[in-house]
Amino acid sequence: MINNFLFAIDDIFSNYKKFIAGFLQIMVTFIFFAIVASKVKSLFMISYIEKNMVIDNEVYTFMNCIPADIGTVINDEEKRDKLINLWKEVSSDDMLASYGAKIYVADNESKITINDARYAQSGIAKKNSLTADNRSLKLEVTANFFDIFSLKGNFVPEYKEVFSTGEDDGVTPVILGYSFAKIYEIGDSFKDEKDDEYRIIGFLNKDSYYLYPSSLSGEPVDLGGYVIIPAKLDADEATDVCRLIDGIYVISNTPDYCDYVQRRMAEEELFTLDVRSFTYELESGIEYLKDGIKVNGFLGGIVCAFAFMGLVGNLVQYISDYKREFAINMLCGSDKAGIITRIYVQVLLLVIFGIIPTVILYGKSVELMCTVVFAIIFSLGIMAYPLILIRRFTIEEMLKRGTE
Repeated sequence: MINNFLFAIDDIFSNYKKFIAGFLQIMVTFIFFAIVASKVKSLFMISYIEKNMVIDNEVYTFMNCIPADIGTVINDEEKRDKLINLWKEVSSDDMLASYGAKIYVADNESKITINDARYAQSGIAKKNSLTADNRSLKLEVTANFFDIFSLKGNFVPEYKEVFSTGEDDGVTPVILGYSFAKIYEIGDSFKDEKDDEYRIIGFLNKDSYYLYPSSLSGEPVDLGGYVIIPAKLDADEATDVCRLIDGIYVISNTPDYCDYVQRRMAEEELFTLDVRSFTYELESGIEYLKDGIKVNGFLGGIVCAFAFMGLVGNLVQYISDYKREFAINMLCGSDKAGIITRIYVQVLLLVIFGIIPTVILYGKSVELMCTVVFAIIFSLGIMAYPLILIRRFTIEEMLKRGTE
């Protein structure tokens, strides 16, 4: 076994140009497959969100068309005051009731550092290269957020009321993604970098997703590693109102309320808003992903076909070139299984090296798992015809063909 492995390594060095060419072909094939797998996963996630959203009416969102306006408003005292007063006007209960609209918030503009050794060592945290702190994404939402996306989990009784109440004796209730359940339990507390304390009132189930309002054409967000806290946006702070506009959902049977907000913002020369239909954006996202799957699948299929034929051809040529050596080895006591091992070691090393870029790009993920399964099937497919050739040839045929 060891000798066959050493023979395989020696063969690779002897034919290093073909090995490099095969590596490049396999690498590109696996990357294309991972891209397609990623888009398929996103497609299922969006379809899952669409299927499980609990809404009686349409959901609308705002998109600030000119991001530079935010800096202009924040740095101008008069415009800040206009924005604060206007938002109080349009978000009042009477105004919402007159249009038959409801609103809820999902703002993820910040991160949180949990000062806890278990958290730091868990691998859940996102490594922040600027501060060298372990941080996770923090999502600030209103309690009805969980209803809209039909988010399920293990929660304390009446968790929505507890969540809506907010702080209790300076302790903020939080709901964590499923990844945190392996290191915490309901009722545990932790502190952040500001020494603010949080108490865990529940964990979301696996496969909990949502879409951020201002980027609906993007991919769904897996909430597994999120820290979800009650929204604390102050209507008297212009910066909070700016965040609110990008993170708000409006539930209504018509876009009239959104059109009104859009018009008032334009009249006050504050923001140029675009009103988006959540359902329409979901459908657009699905069509976009389907197109991406078709294009990348087609290109990946072409690359895969060329790589497959090229690698099989190289192996057949390799067997032809080394038949005499194989025959001599068999005369000295080796068997066909050893020759097959010698060939498969080369294929296996090609696959291992070829999948490394995919590991770097996608890390531990569903895409990587799917690519590994595909790599195994791909390598077995490459070996099928060469294996038949080896099993069919006798020692005499090998010696004869090796001298031709």
